[in-house]
Amino acid sequence: MKNCSTSLLVLQFFLALMFASFQSESFGQESRLRLYEFQNKTPIQYGHLGTRTNWVVSRPGSSMNYGYVSNGWQHNSNSTYIHDSKGNVIERLIQTPTGQNMYQYQYFYDSTGFRIQETGDMWRNNAWYAGDGTRYVLTYDSQGNLTEIILQERKNMGAITWNNKDLHVYGFDNQNREDSYEYSVWNSNLNVWEKKSRITNYLYNSTNKITSYITETYVNSNWHQTYRYTNLAWEKKSGMLVDGLVNFSREIWNNGNWVNESKYSKVYDTNGGFKETIQSFKNGNWANDFTQFVEQDSLFNVIGIGSETWQNGNWVLSNHHKFLHTYSPNQDILETRSQIYQTNTQTYNFNQRWVYSNFQYFSITGIKNEVPQEISVSIYPNPTQNLLNIDLLENTQIVTAQLTDVTGKVILTHHFKASEAKKLNLENLKPGIYLLKLETEKGQTVRKILKN
Repeated sequence: MKNCSTSLLVLQFFLALMFASFQSESFGQESRLRLYEFQNKTPIQYGHLGTRTNWVVSRPGSSMNYGYVSNGWQHNSNSTYIHDSKGNVIERLIQTPTGQNMYQYQYFYDSTGFRIQETGDMWRNNAWYAGDGTRYVLTYDSQGNLTEIILQERKNMGAITWNNKDLHVYGFDNQNREDSYEYSVWNSNLNVWEKKSRITNYLYNSTNKITSYITETYVNSNWHQTYRYTNLAWEKKSGMLVDGLVNFSREIWNNGNWVNESKYSKVYDTNGGFKETIQSFKNGNWANDFTQFVEQDSLFNVIGIGSETWQNGNWVLSNHHKFLHTYSPNQDILETRSQIYQTNTQTYNFNQRWVYSNFQYFSITGIKNEVPQEISVSIYPNPTQNLLNIDLLENTQIVTAQLTDVTGKVILTHHFKASEAKKLNLENLKPGIYLLKLETEKGQTVRKILKN
């Protein structure tokens, strides 16, 4: 969407995160993977959107995962990661320490790098059993504005059918500024979308930043005003790609009048961490309610997430999750140990540990279109015992194939001629998982190959 810096699409996700509880239970293995994706970025020349010229992304090829039990670390599983040419993780395989399959996660992205689908499978009776999944169906208008998002889910073990869940519809004015939003949920009994809420009365300042809007709920076939957001203030800090929301006030519609309800403010530190403070309007005065914060180190990696509540005139820590990183000379995160704050003893207990290795580096230059594009290819049979066929789905003159094992060791490299059949003979390789990287003049891709 063109005006992403001021769009309520960004703001809605932002507000949802702001009011969400930072409960430690929410940080499962998948959340840890997303945390690592967010963390392991090494800036070569750090700049704002539109001026960034070089950005190196570091990704692990594998990890060992531990849990803290009885005053010691217990090795629970190993993970293998596969990434696309932009450094996005596209597959994660989780196995027991002895190499038995446990879980498999797959991820899909659109051309902008937005994750549009993720699925998880479980290993049962020597076969993969379909698990839960989430995907987004996106619609853009001719101006490149994101006008519709349909969230679909795949629920229940063994299910392969995608079911509608949420619908988000956006409208834009003649300046490509967002001027309407409507949210609906899917009624599976009636097979229809049911309206739930919408946003109206957008106001912008002279720099096209949103300063005010009104939310409404749909009840008994009518729209009813609920909240008015005012005094929205935006600010760009060092290292931020877009302007961030730093202030707003919220009023509630009560008996035909707008009444003060809450205020929000956000303060950034020099490392890109921040603290959000929420105040409530009580008995005619503003009173502190709670804070939520994210801590980052000098490499912009997250080292803490937590919250505080206001008690007897003081901020009291109510939740804190620490991440203790060990770095390599290349500033890769070699190990992360997590600690959880215990409110009853006011101490920290170790929780989980991840040891990363086999790093890959992805150099991203420019903003969008300079990143190598994914090429369309069909690879079969996979798994294979010997011969692997490579069918490119578009005309190309240059094809280079490189096969590596999961540690990153190059097993073979072959430069195909234009007239040459695209086949690789893997007969002499040991059974296992390999990564096949294909490069053409039009782009590149990475695929997992299973050798029987």
